[in-house]
Amino acid sequence: MASELLVQSPNDVWAWRAWAWVKFDQLKLAQSQHLQFAEILQELWTMPSLLEEPLLVEQISWQLVKHGYSLLKAGEGFLPKLITLFENAWFNRLEFAVQNTDVRSALLGLALKIAGSWDLFIPFVRSFDLSKSSLKDFEKEFLPNGQNYPAIIERTLIAVAKRLLPDFEQLSADEQGYWLSYFEWADDKEPSLLYVKYYRVKLLLKSSDQQGAALTVLLPFARSKSHEFWVWELLSLCVNSDLEKLACLCKAVLCKTQESFLINVKQQLALLLLQMGKLSEAKSEVQACISIREQNSWHVSASLRQLTQESWFHTTEGAGNMIAFYQQQAKLVQSLLYRDLPMTEAVITEINAEKKWLKYITQEGHEAGFPYHQLWPKPERGQLVTLYLSPSDNKKVHWVQALALPQGTLANWMESYEGTIKFTKGGFGFVDNIYIASQLLKERNITQVQTVKGTAVKVYDPVKKQLGKKALTVEIC
Repeated sequence: MASELLVQSPNDVWAWRAWAWVKFDQLKLAQSQHLQFAEILQELWTMPSLLEEPLLVEQISWQLVKHGYSLLKAGEGFLPKLITLFENAWFNRLEFAVQNTDVRSALLGLALKIAGSWDLFIPFVRSFDLSKSSLKDFEKEFLPNGQNYPAIIERTLIAVAKRLLPDFEQLSADEQGYWLSYFEWADDKEPSLLYVKYYRVKLLLKSSDQQGAALTVLLPFARSKSHEFWVWELLSLCVNSDLEKLACLCKAVLCKTQESFLINVKQQLALLLLQMGKLSEAKSEVQACISIREQNSWHVSASLRQLTQESWFHTTEGAGNMIAFYQQQAKLVQSLLYRDLPMTEAVITEINAEKKWLKYITQEGHEAGFPYHQLWPKPERGQLVTLYLSPSDNKKVHWVQALALPQGTLANWMESYEGTIKFTKGGFGFVDNIYIASQLLKERNITQVQTVKGTAVKVYDPVKKQLGKKALTVEIC
């Protein structure tokens, strides 16, 4: 009936609609018959006004997804048929017709199932336009059995990265920028997508002159995931100096994980140690790598075997237990991990051992404090330090590093003073315009007018809203 109506009125939109919905009913009935399903689907693509029928397009898409998963269940032999079916459907019609976000997500999910075998997966993702994704696409997917999958956006970008990485450096700068912009977009929109950040860094490292950008992206994440060995492995690729690479790899092998997971890290470490001339340590790492591979019945590469045949290997005694070496070399990672944070020089002015709290004055004259038990186990009053601060407010201290100056010299924001002390009713004193706290005077048993000397720093007075000077030390001349 619908076909006859269409023959009689080939330009009638309503005739086409009637015909299309009849065909759609036939499509549903053909779910278990692939050839028939494909033929009916091909017929539906001939509808001239299909792009103006969003509801029909959505329903066809759901049937395509349903049929696709049934083919996947049928076995790998049906994979080429599914690829052909999906490819024709997307590039012929659905690319321009699907607007519903749930339908788009379902189609994307099906595409991911065939991504590893589909030559046109990358063109598909490009035409799909991930920027049209919904917030739901950034959320983990939970199954009835309690298991969960990464968000579909994350899974898509993982698949994209795995396809692009081998030849990414061969792409044009524009093409590289196009794909990197998607990883940046997803990373900014949902920073918790672990592997988006991971592969974003991997792609940046394969891009032209992007090593610095890779480090910038990775550092904030590395600070929050510093217990993960692969973070340090990745960080080792983002730095230039051999010492920093060595520190990162040593930190990686110190992370708590199965030794077998560290095999690639240890092989990189062995080659780096050899390159740096640390032969004893290199021999120990080569032996460890071979041992791990043999214990797990893994292939030992010819290049690894070759190292054991070289003269240096036979004339060098192994270093034995490497833990102390790892720990010593890994100390450098702290300065690397916080190098992108704002920093300031400061001097420790007070220490409360009971509360594990210290106060300091910065080179700008600001007074503040922080709990030191984790950051600085053994602080000393008067000690000069470099503070690495939170970029958001320049207040929270993330790391402390000792600041060493030549013997007998002061930081350029400190000064020596000498003069006659004058006392006030409050128990504190002044030498000219330098304030000396009462506690400091009590500690030095200074109770009368006399000549004193010491070291002072600028300090901001929040009441007067101006800089003044405060004594750090005082002693009788």
